[in-house]
Amino acid sequence: MDDVLFDFYEELAAFFNNILGGGLHKSDFTSYFVHEVLRCAVEVARGYVHRFYASDTFRNMHIVPDTVEAIQRLTDTYTLHAVTGRACYLGSLTQEMIDCHFPDCFAGIHHTEAFSGSSVCDWSVKMCVN
Repeated sequence: MDDVLFDFYEELAAFFNNILGGGLHKSDFTSYFVHEVLRCAVEVARGYVHRFYASDTFRNMHIVPDTVEAIQRLTDTYTLHAVTGRACYLGSLTQEMIDCHFPDCFAGIHHTEAFSGSSVCDWSVKMCVN
C-alpha cells in the first residue's frame, strides 16, 4: 500500500528532514529498515517512525500520481484488497486514508505488522483485517 498508493517514503524523508535536519530524499531509502537508512539503533528509528505515524504529515500523506484512476479501472474487473506492513493499531487511520482517496475500491485492508514485532522484521507475524 505505501509507495504503491501513498507516497510514503517521500513524506517520511520530508518528516525526518523537518525534525532531524539534513537532506534525506526518497531515493535514500534503499532499505525498508529505517535504522539502516538513518544509521541509528533500531529502537531510535522505531521511535521516529512512531512519531511520523502520529503526525499530520502521515495523516495527510499524498497519493502516488495516477493511482486513483488506475485503482478505479481495476475495480471494474477485480475485487481489490490492500496489503500493508503497517501495524494493526493504525487500522482506523489507514481505513480513513483509503476511504478519503479510494472510496469503495477495496474489499479489505490487511495489516501484516511486518515491522512492529520485537525483531527488526518478523515475517511470521499475524495478519489483521479491517
